[in-house]
Amino acid sequence: MLILFAGYQGQGLGKGVMQLIETSALRSQKTSVTLSSFTRNQSAIRFYQKLNYQIIEQDSDFISMQKLILN
Repeated sequence: MLILFAGYQGQGLGKGVMQLIETSALRSQKTSVTLSSFTRNQSAIRFYQKLNYQIIEQDSDFISMQKLILN
């Protein structure tokens, strides 16, 4: 779970955490990172889309997103 309180948003912290996750996945020879968010959390969805995550599944409560991280 990644939560940044409003006072810490916009400082690159979330992006940095996501880069660490993607780097770790690459080192583990994974080819993608998949995540979920509440559908109503539009700010999180926009954040992940800016990081090139694509929606792969959605229902009324949750959205799943994925990013390919091929070398």
